[in-house]
Amino acid sequence: MAARIIGSPDIYGDATHDINQSIHFVSCHDGFTLNDLVTYRIKHNLANGEDNRDGLNENFSANYGVEGPSDDPAVEALRERQVRNFFALLLFTHGTPMIGMGDEVRRTQRAGMTPEKAAAMLRSALELANSAVFEQSQLSDDFTGMGTTLVAVWISRDLAVVINVGDSRAYHFTREDVRLITRDHSMVAYMVERGELTQEQAKLHPGKNVITRAVGTEPEVEGDVFTCRLRRDECILLCSDGLSNEMADQEMLFEVVHGLSKSDCCQRLLHIAKNRGAPDNVTVTLAAV
Repeated sequence: MAARIIGSPDIYGDATHDINQSIHFVSCHDGFTLNDLVTYRIKHNLANGEDNRDGLNENFSANYGVEGPSDDPAVEALRERQVRNFFALLLFTHGTPMIGMGDEVRRTQRAGMTPEKAAAMLRSALELANSAVFEQSQLSDDFTGMGTTLVAVWISRDLAVVINVGDSRAYHFTREDVRLITRDHSMVAYMVERGELTQEQAKLHPGKNVITRAVGTEPEVEGDVFTCRLRRDECILLCSDGLSNEMADQEMLFEVVHGLSKSDCCQRLLHIAKNRGAPDNVTVTLAAV
């Protein structure tokens, strides 16, 4: 467990890999979800019609006294707490957390997901993430006021649904252009909207890192949701301001669309930002359709 929390150095600790390249998840199967992890002691992978043959039998799960759904408030309260524990653990590990279709709010992956359902799922995941960070901030004076930004995307075929809080961003890349999907929750973003600053002035403003909304600083937070239609070979890029502050949109477009390989695109973007002396966290994820 400790090795997984610190980024799996036993796997990613050699000279050619960085531990921050690791991807972390608690449950990663559409037939045995995070809800199942705290509801069943044995595999109940029946929904795909394969008579429970699919998936592994060695699931490290627990039912907390009742196999399957329960109307016992004590059992359900414990299961809910364990889901939050798993989710909090996921958020505090090194690397990229992988959140599977609303597992963290005890939902399962089903066919026929609509944009409205995807937006509701992302809002629910944000609510849980905000609660996890806020509760942690109450445990010690060392954590008082801590918070983070968030950007997440759900993609299905030709549709992407994005949610963001703070100044972490989502970009849509076509073969010819790049478009910012999200809107920063920052002081300079509002000043630009009011016509008090230009985009170029905002990049140099001393308050450019002052955000007006964050995950975990208050008991509740609201995220903005956006939808985006995708075509073949288009991409969605998620990043922290450590990247967007160091690279112009057109520079990112060149690396994403015209670079040598999509597989190492994120690493190239990270190297560029770091070589320019990025003073902040630099995080980037690319999803290609």
